[in-house]
Amino acid sequence: PRLHYLPPPPHGSEEEKVSGSGSRQGVVLLGDSCHCFPPDIGQGVNSALQDVCVLDHTLERCGDDISVALPEYESARMPDVKALVRLVQVCYPWQYGQSPLGKTFWTFNFVLRMALQKVLPKIFSAHSFMLVQQGGDSYKSIIQAADQTTHRIRLALGALLLGTTLVVLKLLGVV
Repeated sequence: PRLHYLPPPPHGSEEEKVSGSGSRQGVVLLGDSCHCFPPDIGQGVNSALQDVCVLDHTLERCGDDISVALPEYESARMPDVKALVRLVQVCYPWQYGQSPLGKTFWTFNFVLRMALQKVLPKIFSAHSFMLVQQGGDSYKSIIQAADQTTHRIRLALGALLLGTTLVVLKLLGVV
């Protein structure tokens, strides 16, 4: 997703002649007009309010110069917007007509992550679904925690597979 700034009509356009203002104004799209989500995850309004707050602070910092503020705003907001779009894809896959097998894998993943987080909370984070619902963290930090937990689960599964292979080879007398 990209944040869009619609430039004003060219000088002397019909719109300017009708308004008589002579100003050069445009439109900035925020919230669901740039990044919309399924309504039941409860993040549409939250992310739209974040857009407004970040734009307000950026405009204030840039002396209300929109041509300076918009690129800064986009740079500041884009990491969280990208993370939120990805979170919607991994936290809430049933929104998109996922197959029964896909739902089963998602449920297993959810239960595994929650169990690992209960047993080893310093190593594994809760499922991103739970982290989004708790609030307080940026979407970017939530997706980073989810990615880190995924990496650690893969390492643990790889070590388990390697260990199992070595035991089987030893039992077979190969090693």
